[in-house]
Amino acid sequence: MVAMVRRRCREISRETGIRQVVLCGGVSLNEFLPVNNLAILERDGFEVYGHRQVPPNDGGIAIGRLVIADYQRTFGNGRVG
Repeated sequence: MVAMVRRRCREISRETGIRQVVLCGGVSLNEFLPVNNLAILERDGFEVYGHRQVPPNDGGIAIGRLVIADYQRTFGNGRVG
């Protein structure tokens, strides 16, 4: 899973130039994944962010949807990632 996240972040970065990554969601409940994703992505030069006030599970899904909707409203309906 860590290798998959790393690979996808690299692909998106090559396509878009984006170097910021937000780690969140239900997989953040498993300590192994966020700790190792953070380490490997920072080593690759990404700026990595996580949640502090939003729950890492289903409670945060609506906020993620709002972020995507705002992006699409601002930059058009092009897909992110």
